[in-house]
Amino acid sequence: MSHIIRTQRAAGAGCLLEMAQQMERYSATKMSYTDAALPALACATDTASTYGYAFAAGEPTGSTFKINAAPKGSQANDSDCATLSIDQAGTKGETGSKDVAYCWR
Repeated sequence: MSHIIRTQRAAGAGCLLEMAQQMERYSATKMSYTDAALPALACATDTASTYGYAFAAGEPTGSTFKINAAPKGSQANDSDCATLSIDQAGTKGETGSKDVAYCWR
């Protein structure tokens, strides 16, 4: 079971990276993150049973965003890493009992 959780975590983290890249593309054309929506990516559909993606603290501001991937379904048993996140600076986060390096490997 732990191998499945790690594999699903890697898929969720990869999807967060893709979303962050799309947010940077949006910002490059609009010069702001304001009014950006979460990118509709195939990876989000593929991982929909294990992670729910949302902006942290509401909508992004003009210069910042943070996207969370909250575990759900069988992935909710991942107490090592729990919710993963990434922001506009590429700062990766997690809310579980392990550190960022462990959760984002």
